[in-house]
Amino acid sequence: EQSSNIGIYSNNVTLKLGGDEKDLLRLIDDLSAESKLRVVSFQWEENSDIVLDDENDDYEMVTKKILTLSLEIYMYEE
Repeated sequence: EQSSNIGIYSNNVTLKLGGDEKDLLRLIDDLSAESKLRVVSFQWEENSDIVLDDENDDYEMVTKKILTLSLEIYMYEE
């Protein structure tokens, strides 16, 4: 007779993502609905870069939102 042991494991992952704020909010919602992981925390910050506009040969300040997302991923082994 074989005994059945199931191991449940978790791993913490932190992601730093940039992009459109609406898309990032949708990502948080989608990940929150996933049963194999848990959104532990998230934090917004702004990042400003000076970018050269090749068309006008001018520099401009570009500010974008950065999302730091901490997840706990659950895995199991049969």
